[in-house]
Amino acid sequence: MQICPRCTHNNFDGVLVCDQCKQPLNNNISLATRQMRTVLDMDDTPLPSRNPTPVATLISHGTITIELEDVQQPIVIENQGRILIGRASSRSARVPDVDLAPYNAFSKGVSSLHASIFRSDECLNISDLGSLNGTYLNRECLTPHMGYALHNGDLIYLGQMAMRVYF
Repeated sequence: MQICPRCTHNNFDGVLVCDQCKQPLNNNISLATRQMRTVLDMDDTPLPSRNPTPVATLISHGTITIELEDVQQPIVIENQGRILIGRASSRSARVPDVDLAPYNAFSKGVSSLHASIFRSDECLNISDLGSLNGTYLNRECLTPHMGYALHNGDLIYLGQMAMRVYF
């Protein structure tokens, strides 16, 4: 049995999150975000658009498309007002709407809850959620918890993970 450090509930062995209070259990092995030591080379745009016609003209206005570097299939998600982007982690009960873990997000310095895309006053915005390795929008480092306007085809870095966003 595993005892939760928060509520002292007895949980079965192998459980990652307390059944009662949803606190991550201390004895699990997790992948905490590691701070990246290398600096991004922001002089080059490593992720040119692969589409001669912007994706935004090919999809409905209710979706957002994210193209990742070296990934053929884009990620298409419904625009739900606020979208959390990061990577699933055994350390956190919170799961992002866009899970970048399958794309080597940990090795590229993406936090479990790294950034948020949200609609405000008919504009689509992005905000860094206090990530360890930062969020960059078209070579500009974002101040955490502040909204920045997004435009079709903008280049975004989450840590060292490059992507383009279309809506």
